[in-house]
Amino acid sequence: MELKKLIFTILISIVIILIVVNLTSVQVTNQVLEKEYFSVSSQSLNLYNTMMGNALKEFDTLTLQIATDDDVQSYLGDLKYYDRTTKFAPMHDKIISYIAHDSTIDAIHIVDIYGNDTAHGVRNIGLTNSESSLFTNQLESLKGKTFWVSSETGEHFFCAREILNTEAFKFDSLGSIIARIDKSAFLNVYSKTLLSDTAPLMLITYADELVLSSNNEEMINLTENSSELIQSLKQKTNKHEGYFITKINLQDYFIAYLKDQNSSFTYYSLMPYDEITNTINSMKTLIYTLLIILLILLFIVSRVIANSLTKPIKELTTNMHMVVNGIYSTDEMVFTSKYHIHEINDMQESFKTMTSKLDYLINEIYKKQLLIEKTRFNVLQSQINPHFLYNTLTSINALARRSEQKDISTMVMALSNLLRESIDFKNELIPLKDELKLTKDFISIQLIRYPKRLHHHINIPESYSNYLVPKFSIQPLVENAIKYNINETRRNCSITISAVTDDQLLIITVEDNGIGMDANYLSKEDGSESKEKTGLGLKNIHHRIQMLFGESYGITIDDSRKHGTSIHIKLPITLNKAGVNHV
Repeated sequence: MELKKLIFTILISIVIILIVVNLTSVQVTNQVLEKEYFSVSSQSLNLYNTMMGNALKEFDTLTLQIATDDDVQSYLGDLKYYDRTTKFAPMHDKIISYIAHDSTIDAIHIVDIYGNDTAHGVRNIGLTNSESSLFTNQLESLKGKTFWVSSETGEHFFCAREILNTEAFKFDSLGSIIARIDKSAFLNVYSKTLLSDTAPLMLITYADELVLSSNNEEMINLTENSSELIQSLKQKTNKHEGYFITKINLQDYFIAYLKDQNSSFTYYSLMPYDEITNTINSMKTLIYTLLIILLILLFIVSRVIANSLTKPIKELTTNMHMVVNGIYSTDEMVFTSKYHIHEINDMQESFKTMTSKLDYLINEIYKKQLLIEKTRFNVLQSQINPHFLYNTLTSINALARRSEQKDISTMVMALSNLLRESIDFKNELIPLKDELKLTKDFISIQLIRYPKRLHHHINIPESYSNYLVPKFSIQPLVENAIKYNINETRRNCSITISAVTDDQLLIITVEDNGIGMDANYLSKEDGSESKEKTGLGLKNIHHRIQMLFGESYGITIDDSRKHGTSIHIKLPITLNKAGVNHV
């Protein structure tokens, strides 16, 4: 199949698939949205169940504490009027102390077995007859358990329980305790977000009685006849949680619910179903419109793309066949000047560049091979001269020894050792004892030059001998100390070389009594070295160490312009093959 037809077929197939998928998605959108709304509502209900459970448990605990308090038990257990009068004040003070820090409780009602009600709190509103009757009927059957219900006005809700006689575990009824809780204060403290004006409609029931509901106008209208509403909802809540659609006040509502498994509380989230269907209808209209537009655009675009792609690809294919046949000259190939697609232009330019370089590279490979051979010869030749010089120095040393010229023999041997190590490129790291030998060879030469002005001390434990260090890392530091202290200041020079270990670190220190140097030298630009006379090769050693071991190692400088300079070489402890470990 030709590329143009293939592209057109693929694009048309994509359009057909999109149409089928979108038509199918429209049909299931309603169910998906309902499940999504239920998922969101379920999360809110579970959160509210947890929050309410914790809050209501505090009220339950509070009423139990008051019901079992000795002063309350004594007051209700004594039926004599005089004795009750004297016991009222201690009981009242005790109850006030219980609720003093809870702004949501308006009052605590203590009702004796004869129905006498005493209120204790900031708003001592008496119970209505219907409320008293409701509590009496409900609490008798609960035997000390908590009962929750909303007030007739809807401004409060109550937490009530029967007070049982705890004396000698008699558990006969002494009356009841009823906590009057201010609904608005409770919502502000515990559920301001979930039951706010902007949150979804929510209501809470306990034992088929309304306890709490959202504080907006729509929920107030829905709960005008709360008993009928709750009974209607209860008939459809036959599971632990779920959702359903029902009509309330001639309007359909999407309702999600959750039953608390540890109590008789049920939580409802209500949403007008029109909000869901309006969204679905809007989505349908939008989808159909987009599909029509997409179909037209894809038809046009498919033709344009097919034409713009096939022509340059055919040209490029022809040119590739020419390269296969050994023709690399772009002058013999066919290229359309420019295309509207940048990728096609880039492809053509890349192909031109590739074919132009192929011939160049083929010719250059042979030239570079000759250059490599020449370089190898030069390297070999450069090694001949140092070896010749080393052999010559050995001969001079033999003549000096026969002539009993000890100083000459010492200098020649030391120089010979230094030269031999300088041309040995096999080992970048050498044992510390070998590096110290190179340093001693250099110092022996300088002692012959400055026998009275140069003093040196090496304080390095024998156990450090096998630690590996970079070759020529200590000797250049000693050379710098001698150069800038003896040659330039004409003063005596004292050099101390020491080493310590610290937690897998080897720190080598070279100290002198010279003119000192800038502690920030290593961080300065390279051009500052010659101006401040700060040493030969110091930065080179520092960079070599960092290249070998990492940036956490290297050289640090302690500056004391009056007492000389201390240079520290920080290295990881690394043993040679003869050592125990290799880090």
